[in-house]
Amino acid sequence: MLGPSSLASIGEYHARVRLDSPRAVEPLQRWLSREPGDSEARHLLADYHLGRGQDAEAREQLEILIRQTPNDVVALNNLAWLLRN
Repeated sequence: MLGPSSLASIGEYHARVRLDSPRAVEPLQRWLSREPGDSEARHLLADYHLGRGQDAEAREQLEILIRQTPNDVVALNNLAWLLRN
């Protein structure tokens, strides 16, 4: 039996998005509670929130990413875009 992994969590997330599941982000949230430093999973979570206009949730994830990797230009750009007003 395989244990939890980033790849499995991301795969389940993508499957749920394709099915338009209302709980699509749960696999990413579960994984990030176990491995909070996984920037790929956190980017996906931030992008999910950005794409749905959930600015507060996206901002929270982007700020975490920037604290973990201060030179992450994608996270910096997305956060700047959110803070433009």
